Amino acid sequence: MQKTAKVRVTRLVLDPLLLLKYFNKRKTYFAHDALQQCTVGDIVLLRALPVPRAKHVKHELAEIVFKVGKVIDPVTGKPCAGTAYLESPLRSETTQLSKNLEELNISSAQ
Repeated sequence: MQKTAKVRVTRLVLDPLLLLKYFNKRKTYFAHDALQQCTVGDIVLLRALPVPRAKHVKHELAEIVFKVGKVIDPVTGKPCAGTAYLESPLRSETTQLSKNLEELNISSAQ
């Protein structure tokens, strides 16, 4: 099954009979990925196909919402990992270099 992505969807389902507690319910979909751009861990958006492409392929990949490891906070627009914001590597390198230059305190020798 080339150009096919296996997508697992997790939903919270209420169990009304026993505990009145929510449980995770998983379902697996097969989606057509024409450009083969998905990797494991991506958060994607699926669209139902009007006509199934194969026996199991009934959806297509509409868009990749977040690539794995590249999650962006929707409010601030900054990259984050979990609850912490990630600082851009260029900014952290320049601040570190400026600190090193201040510590050296080099004056021009004549």
